Amino acid sequence: MAASAFHIVPYKPSVGLPPPYSPSTAFPIALSLESINDAKGGRVAQAVSEVKKLARSGRLGELLTTHGAIYFQDLGLCDADQFSDFAHAFGWTPHEDIGNPVRRTVLAKNVATANEGPNTQPVYPHNEFGLSPHYPSYVLFYCVSAPETGGETPINNSVILYQKLKEKHPEFIEEVEKKGVKYQLFYHNGPKDQLSSSRTTIRQSYGIHVLDSDDTETARKKIEDEIRRLPTATWVWENQSSENLLGDLRVWQVLPAVRNHPKTGHTAFFNNAVSRFLNALDAGTLEPPHINKNGEYQPPAFYGDGSLIPRETTLFNMGENLGLANVCIFSPKKTSAVNALLGARIFTRLVASASTKAAHLAAAIKGIDESFCLSHGNVVLIFDGGEGDKQGDELEDVHHEHFRIICLALQKYDIGLDVAGCIHDATDVLGAGFQLDKLNDGAALVIDLVEVEEDSDDKEDSAP
Repeated sequence: MAASAFHIVPYKPSVGLPPPYSPSTAFPIALSLESINDAKGGRVAQAVSEVKKLARSGRLGELLTTHGAIYFQDLGLCDADQFSDFAHAFGWTPHEDIGNPVRRTVLAKNVATANEGPNTQPVYPHNEFGLSPHYPSYVLFYCVSAPETGGETPINNSVILYQKLKEKHPEFIEEVEKKGVKYQLFYHNGPKDQLSSSRTTIRQSYGIHVLDSDDTETARKKIEDEIRRLPTATWVWENQSSENLLGDLRVWQVLPAVRNHPKTGHTAFFNNAVSRFLNALDAGTLEPPHINKNGEYQPPAFYGDGSLIPRETTLFNMGENLGLANVCIFSPKKTSAVNALLGARIFTRLVASASTKAAHLAAAIKGIDESFCLSHGNVVLIFDGGEGDKQGDELEDVHHEHFRIICLALQKYDIGLDVAGCIHDATDVLGAGFQLDKLNDGAALVIDLVEVEEDSDDKEDSAP
């Protein structure tokens, strides 16, 4: 069999993967055609032909197993139909959506939009169909029309994510490996062709065999038969009335939070707990009774036994968990602390010694009022001057008193400071090396803008 004309090319966004991958393993790897047929329709036909060779030779599978993802460059695809032709050339069995909670518009054979949510609504990190036992083995993305700014689809290696979580938050990983994760999905009764909501109706998710002429009992039986194709699902019918004879449907799934890669055996953090957590954070429904502003029940993911995953767990430090060590979410128990942070006018940055673990630093200031401090990795940010705080000379005195309180707490936990990295009395948050963005009334995104240099073993620490 002739070798494929696809060859490996440099791709600037690629990163090197740490163990368990071999040294110099790029993620993702990029492929491009050695020569391009620019005749009308020639490039697409060439791409389809060459990817068939790549798949049949086994080389495609080898590259995916080794690198985890492939970026195909300069294919010249112009529309969804051409993308469909290219995707089918891989020879994989198309995935069948069962119980999909988000509405998608079919554009070509086995090609659909990712979702129909507004462009102002973030799509948080998740594994495709991670809240279902029926998930695809492969996912292909294609951008028809790239925006001038934004719109990127970040990808993350779930094997490395599992490794980092197990290293930094072993208690959490132990819990989710033992208990699994429980999700709630709610479907309103509605027409099969509804376009008014980005969410799907019962008939759009489970009603593939339901006819308009079916009576309520027949329709419900067909829907329940479809749900039973997902053996881990349980469900209940709600809100039946004379106007809503079928009722609405609530489905629960209890699934593993980690899965082993079928080819390598490597364990991956595979679930949708992250996106459920952040969506609940946005909606202000992390805590019971989990009711959003529209009066709907919108909980985060639970442990598999139905208990709430504490907000203090690894999910709370999402930036660190996803390999973004400079990003975290500040979501204090009192929402007023978010306003205090965002409105502050004086900041002090305290950098703990290189040997200090983030969890140890967080424990040191855990009992201190969140309205003037937060920990982020190995840094404590002290802030004052928000609405209701003292101003002028008194503000500086208050800030220095808060600095003293933090230093005493660090001393109690035997935590030293990297004096060279500390910044005192900055008049804005950028001056303290941070960027802040409001997520909602109860949460802010905290980004550390200071690049962390590699620590040396002989670096001297000084006590606070």
